[in-house]
Amino acid sequence: MHNSNVATPEQVTSGPSSGTASASPVSDLRSLHPSVTDILECWRIYTLKVEPMIRLLHPPSFERRLLAAISDLDHVTGGMELLMFSICFAAVTCISPEDVQLQFYESKENLLKKSRYAIRKAMVDVNFMASRDIQTLQGLVIYLVRHSFIVCPQECTNSRHP
Repeated sequence: MHNSNVATPEQVTSGPSSGTASASPVSDLRSLHPSVTDILECWRIYTLKVEPMIRLLHPPSFERRLLAAISDLDHVTGGMELLMFSICFAAVTCISPEDVQLQFYESKENLLKKSRYAIRKAMVDVNFMASRDIQTLQGLVIYLVRHSFIVCPQECTNSRHP
């Protein structure tokens, strides 16, 4: 996704391969946020392709919260940050590599790598295992559901259609 403050691929790829989100030199999640335009595009894709399958968010009310959050990204709550990263991740998983390149000016593989790192970092930052925040839970569910389609597309397909 196009953002001049985004971490380099080398910084991002050092996090996921180590198995821990804190191993990367990137410590500020703000530097991992996509541009406002890209966040809105991800939301559009999410509402068209993901929301009809998951039905986890109420789009009209969430959209108001999303617009408020992206108007001041420096003061976004941890749960909302995780949810935004998860929505962007889910959106990217639903479109072709060619469309990802055309819409976000980056390869799908690299963008998924960055998104996974940002999500894992956000999960650590909000202490997701002890959190009672609904947005944290929603972000985690969206990530896990869409990640399962990447990791095991055949198993996911077969389990739905025995």
